[in-house]
Amino acid sequence: MGALSTDLNHERLWAAIDAIAEHNGLSPSALARRAGLSSTAFNKSKRVTADGRPRWPSTESIAKILTTTGADLGDLARLILGPAVDDGAAPPCATFLSTPRPARPGFAEEGAAPPIDAVHFPGRQDAALFTHEVTDEAAAPLYRRGDVLIASTSAELCKGDPVLVRTVDGAITILRHVGRNSRSCCFTAPVGRRRRLRLACADVVWIARVLWASQ
Repeated sequence: MGALSTDLNHERLWAAIDAIAEHNGLSPSALARRAGLSSTAFNKSKRVTADGRPRWPSTESIAKILTTTGADLGDLARLILGPAVDDGAAPPCATFLSTPRPARPGFAEEGAAPPIDAVHFPGRQDAALFTHEVTDEAAAPLYRRGDVLIASTSAELCKGDPVLVRTVDGAITILRHVGRNSRSCCFTAPVGRRRRLRLACADVVWIARVLWASQ
């Protein structure tokens, strides 16, 4: 308890919030909006009062951040304290999606034990996370060849979210989510103004929202 009270300082807490935003592909302002807060709530100019005193985020704000990103207090503590904290449970792992897997209809990735060198990523223990390397320039300038994406098939989808879509032929395509119903899924190209692409649900193996990109 003493170590926590010593290491939980103003700068580390705000750095942890910035890290959660980055891991989810968001700026601090976008994270605040997604959490239902003012877009300026996490601005760096608001982290110190006019007379130079540190301003701390409220427990309500922290709770909303964790809820909207699927992270928990353990994830937050790990980001603040680094390897010094260990609650006995490993954080979610993002495995590299490298070879085609057997196709099956649905919107959930097949479960598999992550390799030892899997990437740890803040979020729920049951999050279906994986990493994917971009191999072409089809989504440029949003994502370019060599960028590594972390995506989740269990993340909630909103209109306009960048997503990876795997179809029954084994192809993985970067698109933007528009919506879906019981029969079909609707997408647009990741960049530019192009007509909508509609795929039958039976042709879609899974849809994964891109949470972070190494750019």
